[in-house]
Amino acid sequence: MTFSREPIIWIGFFIALLMVLADYFNGELNWTSMDALLVAAGAVIGRNLVTPVAKIVGRHRNEEV
Repeated sequence: MTFSREPIIWIGFFIALLMVLADYFNGELNWTSMDALLVAAGAVIGRNLVTPVAKIVGRHRNEEV
């Protein structure tokens, strides 16, 4: 398991975490904020599992195969 190295994904995770904490302290914790946190956590943890990140060796990206 590897974590994402892209800062925008981490920023989204921290925003979702702050949203959940704000809802919790306001007494309005709901599934919308929990779902946002789970999606953001999944993006941080599983980004390399979902998006192809393998380098193409010997070919240009825009070349037809």
